[in-house]
Amino acid sequence: MDQKFIDAIANVRLVSGTIRIDLMNITGQTDDKKLQFGLLNNLGLTLSLLAARTDGARRDAYLKQAREYLEKASQLRPNDPALKRNMATLPTT
Repeated sequence: MDQKFIDAIANVRLVSGTIRIDLMNITGQTDDKKLQFGLLNNLGLTLSLLAARTDGARRDAYLKQAREYLEKASQLRPNDPALKRNMATLPTT
């Protein structure tokens, strides 16, 4: 049997007129040969990008929520390089 190995899959879709691209890392495989994906920090990254497009209290709320999501994701996968990169680029205020 010929086998191919990949480490990520891109999911591209159109949502309410906006193109969304999710890059999902393959983290494992179940007993029934289904792939498992890691997409833990996508929501935090999305919120931080929304914060960059607004200001005031709304921006602060987006950043606070993004920080919370990224911190929760880091508890699940503390050594994820993409997660560390997203946390490092998150504005503090």
